[in-house]
Amino acid sequence: MLVLHVGPHKTGTTYLQANFKQQRAELLKRGWLYPVLGVRTALAHHEIVEHADQIMAGAGRVFDDVAAAAREAEARRLNVLLSAEGFRRWRPRQVSALARMFGKRELRIVYVLRDPMSVVRSMWAQSVKLGGAEPLPRFLARHMRDPARSRLLNPLRDLRPHLRQDAADFTILLYDEIAGRGLDLYSAFASEALSLDGVAPTAASANARQPLEATEFLRLLSTVGGYASTPGRLDVGDAVRLLFSPQDREEIVATIRERGGSARRKLAVSRDTAHYERLQTELFELAGAHFRPWPTGERLFSSEPEAWDYYDADALMRVPEVAKLVKRGARSMGRTGLRLAVMNGGLQAVMAGRRLRNLVAARLP
Repeated sequence: MLVLHVGPHKTGTTYLQANFKQQRAELLKRGWLYPVLGVRTALAHHEIVEHADQIMAGAGRVFDDVAAAAREAEARRLNVLLSAEGFRRWRPRQVSALARMFGKRELRIVYVLRDPMSVVRSMWAQSVKLGGAEPLPRFLARHMRDPARSRLLNPLRDLRPHLRQDAADFTILLYDEIAGRGLDLYSAFASEALSLDGVAPTAASANARQPLEATEFLRLLSTVGGYASTPGRLDVGDAVRLLFSPQDREEIVATIRERGGSARRKLAVSRDTAHYERLQTELFELAGAHFRPWPTGERLFSSEPEAWDYYDADALMRVPEVAKLVKRGARSMGRTGLRLAVMNGGLQAVMAGRRLRNLVAARLP
């Protein structure tokens, strides 16, 4: 069997991938290969996604890496698990080309479905970590203008093309149902998608939500502080995590929370929309047969309204204590900063090491 975990973002993907990687030896014992491929991350298979052209053409470094993994799986009679959020945007012909590389295996596509409004909130925070500067109300409004066209608010944009993949089986894990029952997502994935019972996680929960104040501080560094998240350079979120001590980060959160109250705002969020109800109906009709576990109460998502907090950036910068922290942070993260230069050099060295590892592995019999 070939299992293709297609994400999407903010549905526990990093947590799942960390456990796939940490438990690679255990998965091997139980008949599953989770190949280590790519140079950008050791956890997932993003480079396969980024080089779909090589998979289609049947040539190139990434194609060769995948072909080597296919040969290993065939020689050892192993099932194969691949995971990357970008697979959700592949066309059926691309998925078919990848599946053919692994021979006549049954193909199973796994999608984790989460309440879209929760995804929007989490994706905003993630975008800020990566250098985005858009305030939360504008981010939400951009997606709500035409929710049917938003990939965050309309998971059917991802699912419809995959559901047309006639040769594939499907498992759609219900994120909110699993969490509501107090189950572990990795254990549920192993049981429902890999038919492995009694599997427990070893990696801790990844990408835990950071305090709102920490997110807004990152946004200030990207807008007012002038920090640019660019290829080959640490994203603003990673830079702050590595350059600032835990005590520094705690001071930032406490200062914004205690001194920035006048800049705090609330955003009313309603789920009582025609799009939201229509979406649930269509999901049941088109994909309900693949839901695991079946939703309690026959509903996929909450219908309760929410109020999201956020901070007005201009008002925050008028708070002297906050402005001081931002200016100090900007100095620490300047392009001439020695520590930052060393860390960026370390990032590039890690990626070079992965390239070398892949080159050596590709040449081994």
